[in-house]
Amino acid sequence: MNLNYKTFTLGVEEEYMVLDPKTYEFKSHEEKTDKETKRTTITDKKGFSPTIEYEFRRVNTISVGYRLEKTHQFTAEPDPLFPEALVQTAPLTTSFTRDTRDDPFDASYGHFTSHAMDWGSGALKSDLHYLKYFGQYFDYVRLGKPTVVPWSHEVRNRLLLAFGARVGLLKGERGQDFRTEQFKTGGGTTVRGFQQDRLGPMDASGNPKGGDAELILNSELRFPLYKFFDGVGFVDAGNVYPRLQDFSPFDLRGSFGFGVRIRTPYLLLRFDYGINMKPKSGEPKGQFFFTFGQAF
Repeated sequence: MNLNYKTFTLGVEEEYMVLDPKTYEFKSHEEKTDKETKRTTITDKKGFSPTIEYEFRRVNTISVGYRLEKTHQFTAEPDPLFPEALVQTAPLTTSFTRDTRDDPFDASYGHFTSHAMDWGSGALKSDLHYLKYFGQYFDYVRLGKPTVVPWSHEVRNRLLLAFGARVGLLKGERGQDFRTEQFKTGGGTTVRGFQQDRLGPMDASGNPKGGDAELILNSELRFPLYKFFDGVGFVDAGNVYPRLQDFSPFDLRGSFGFGVRIRTPYLLLRFDYGINMKPKSGEPKGQFFFTFGQAF
């Protein structure tokens, strides 16, 4: 994925609060190839977003803004089940974030919570008329004492429990095409027993369709193994629901697994293997993931 991103900012800072007007300009190109069907979906986005952010007590941020975004989504090979989408969204946006983590990419204590709401209307020059919510909560509970990590020489707590919850809800005007706004899940940072985006409804060709709601739950036990190697045991659960009225916290699919973390002086390497608890016909029993940083 290629991403060009510009930020213009003007801030006024006091001891416990910051009032910060910003304007974001963005342009992105993303290509995703489904491992099973080999269909490549291309998404191009560009736009801008004037926003006012209010930061208080350094860990809390409230933002209010407007986003004008043009999205072109299509498949590399024409697919009658997935006609190209060319839409302009123009929602009012608002969010609240509270972050007390020591490290956003590899937290050893603290918590993170955020709530974001978008409202798109024809009066705002939006082709799609909708209300969209996405919320997150992550918590990190220390069980041991800080120690020096060999090789990286950082001092940190390596024995902890990590918990996460994410929920997305989309309510759109009937008859409109919301493919560019719908949720997909499954993969190395969500439910690790499934391939990328392949937890949820599929179309007639076996490609992920997305849905109007999603729920993701994660839990991990992180512990030191040997020198700069850490181990992880995890349980993930989640689902994508085709319609908002289908949402149910009791209708979930689960996975469990284990992983290894290598703490280098430069970055954290992550190896995870997730096992699908109840694979359906045609689904693999497990998935291997390699990337950088913690899953959440």
